Amino acid sequence: MKIMNPRLVQFAKRIDFVWQILKRIAPIRKRNPLPITSILVVDLHLLGDVVMLVPLLKALRDRYPLVKISLLAGPWAHSILSGTQLVDEIITYNAPWVKTTHLLHAVFGYLRMCSRLRANRWDIGIDVRGDIRQILMLYIAGCKRRVGFNFTGGGSLLTDIVPDDGEIRHILDHHERIANHLDAWNGQPFVPALRLNLTEQRTAENILPFIGIHLGASLPLRRLPLGEAAALVSFCSQSNDLVVLFSTPEMEDYTEEVIGLLPKVLLQKIEIWRGTLREFMIKASRAKRIFAMDSGPAHICAALGCETIVFFGPNLSANTGPRGRRVKFLENSSVRCRPCNQHHCSNLVYQACMRGLVDSWIQKCDFLSKLEK
Repeated sequence: MKIMNPRLVQFAKRIDFVWQILKRIAPIRKRNPLPITSILVVDLHLLGDVVMLVPLLKALRDRYPLVKISLLAGPWAHSILSGTQLVDEIITYNAPWVKTTHLLHAVFGYLRMCSRLRANRWDIGIDVRGDIRQILMLYIAGCKRRVGFNFTGGGSLLTDIVPDDGEIRHILDHHERIANHLDAWNGQPFVPALRLNLTEQRTAENILPFIGIHLGASLPLRRLPLGEAAALVSFCSQSNDLVVLFSTPEMEDYTEEVIGLLPKVLLQKIEIWRGTLREFMIKASRAKRIFAMDSGPAHICAALGCETIVFFGPNLSANTGPRGRRVKFLENSSVRCRPCNQHHCSNLVYQACMRGLVDSWIQKCDFLSKLEK
């Protein structure tokens, strides 16, 4: 089981009878095509979700080396999966439930994408999220086998419902279950790994090591309060290393406010970095340590093998945290309203789950430095 938007689940369950009727009107019988020539994987969510797809895509590639594997995902998938050879085709689509858009535009865009998918022949279609909106796409696309979880209903549209024990588990554990269901799991832990190509590796070699800080997150409640963000940057600036503060277009105002809280004497030790997603991967690969929020960049850094320290607030690291041997989490387990819907803070203390995390890290560092002396 996974944590999902309760409103979506309630609504989807209420109209589940629609999919049962649809199946009776236009049935598509379960078939096991031999040989399998095409697989469609669907995950339309954000950066971190694409990174967490890597082990499943690798398992599918290893199990079906000659099969055409297509991925339906957001446009950011191109940068993340560049050079991996895990998929033969990336079909890009900005899902309206991920990137908000006008209702009519959303509806027609969804129907256009379904029509485009239906023009192809798909032997297996895989929805990794148990999301009725993605399950319906597989059905309309005419996938002969439709594999996924029944978290939001729509099980009648699937030919293969992946077994679930009802326990809340990490997203990667769900992916592992899908691979096992398709006889594509080799028993190895599902840990994402990304690599730079040779040209990118040479470029990275010319970058001096640094301490990186990425304060961005898709939802504002996942970001540190301004004062805590400034305290983190200030503390890191006390080291002998250059501090690189990664910024994105949607984070410009936030970044400026954080910088405005810092003593001017520290600014000469801080580099504000801006660039493309792939350039970020090249730069991040040279970091001695990177601090990040519960976000896509945290998953990217962990998959690159960087020492990554992740601040978790509204979410639980046990459910969505990056996996890797050099990943550490900072979170406040005493805040009882976690996890929440991440859109509105219900705690009497705004962002209570994010407060005190930086201070606890600084105290721990000071304690360790005293021990070393």
